Amino acid sequence: MIPTTGWMLGAACAREGLRDLPWIAEDASPADRARMARVCASCPVLAACEVSTVLVATTAGFWAGRDLTLWPEVAPVAVQDTLPGLGLPEQVAA
Repeated sequence: MIPTTGWMLGAACAREGLRDLPWIAEDASPADRARMARVCASCPVLAACEVSTVLVATTAGFWAGRDLTLWPEVAPVAVQDTLPGLGLPEQVAA
């Protein structure tokens, strides 16, 4: 499944004045990373951003409040496709 990107329109990083931060640079300064983390912390689409990074196996850039370029060895967060305890009955799942 290829996730849609419409949620990105509401992202804090897409706002004027914030687009120019080095979101996908591999050599962002510590000051830039701290500023990007602050932008992400108040972003209305932070959860959608995190899910997207997992679904597309993002391995670089600053996404969902984390610099993925610095920590590629961190395993992605598992995403489950249903709420806990709401699994399909066995006869339907088969």
